Amino acid sequence: YGDAKEKLEEYQNKLKNLRKQYKDIQKESEQDKKELQSLNKQQEQSRDTSTTKGGEMKSLKSQLDAIQKATNAHMQQLTAAENQQEQVRSRRFGLYRTCLREDIKIPLYEGSLPEDVEPETPSELSRFLLSQDAIE
Repeated sequence: YGDAKEKLEEYQNKLKNLRKQYKDIQKESEQDKKELQSLNKQQEQSRDTSTTKGGEMKSLKSQLDAIQKATNAHMQQLTAAENQQEQVRSRRFGLYRTCLREDIKIPLYEGSLPEDVEPETPSELSRFLLSQDAIE
């Protein structure tokens, strides 16, 4: 009977230890569940933030695209204006050379040369026309 009593006490001690281990495991499980809930909440907030930022990025990208289109249009207009300006300069220079070759008097920037004032040499006339190019 004594041997059975010792075994009973041994089993009761093992049962106490197992119950204690069970409670410890339950506490750890509760902590893990709380941590998991916290992580899930953080993940959901991160998704919301990501969705919001994605929408902002999409909006900014469309604004950037619109600005780039406008910039390209302005650059094309600028290039066309520069080309036109260059054509005018080229035609004026051609006209100037023709006038010099054929000894034709050229009018001033506004109006024409007075009868008593004439450029002394073609180089003065050339400087005058070049200064007009610089003004433009």
